[in-house]
Amino acid sequence: MSQRPSLRSRIRHYFSENPDEYLKLDDIAAKFGCTRQQAHWAVAALRSEGELETLFVVAKARQEEVA
Repeated sequence: MSQRPSLRSRIRHYFSENPDEYLKLDDIAAKFGCTRQQAHWAVAALRSEGELETLFVVAKARQEEVA
């Protein structure tokens, strides 16, 4: 039986197939069936290898609707 590819290799493959895609850590965790912490460490490793870059997005805070 073949072993499942590592999380890093699956993330690397995903972005090689989808180079214009942007994912948050929560998206990666859901897509690859891992925890947010595992996604964080995998992305950090890929980033240190020069495979990925991380971007910080700033948006206006959402206001709760008044009922």
